[in-house]
Amino acid sequence: MPKHSLWARAAVLFAWVLPALAIAGPSRIDVFVERPTSLQNQVALEQRGIAVHVHALDAVTRLQQAMSEGLPTQSDQAQQEVFRRLQEQPDWSTQIGQAWQGRLLASQYRLTRLPAVVIDGDANHVVYGTLDPGRAIQTWLQRR
Repeated sequence: MPKHSLWARAAVLFAWVLPALAIAGPSRIDVFVERPTSLQNQVALEQRGIAVHVHALDAVTRLQQAMSEGLPTQSDQAQQEVFRRLQEQPDWSTQIGQAWQGRLLASQYRLTRLPAVVIDGDANHVVYGTLDPGRAIQTWLQRR
């Protein structure tokens, strides 16, 4: 096969591939909300292979309130009861970790208001004011 033919094929390949990569959509969406809520288009995005993570920033407070219900007034007894509850319900530890992770991410992204949609984990790709990650992606693509 002649050399110029390989170069011609490579040029055609790059002419098709590079533009497609430039307009490729995101692979991950993080949605930050005050309290749990349903999102528009979440299922459709997940079906397209886009991971959608929802972070309710009041989750830490809600979990702390739930965990402190009915605790003894004595500090030592209350501490023992909390440890017992955590052992009996190991998913609480996971939920607490996830709740704090959402707050930490919001801080790292320096979010200024809610709701906020962060695209591909990039603090420079934030769209505010929508619970529709699909619309946020459209807005983000228009800004690029």
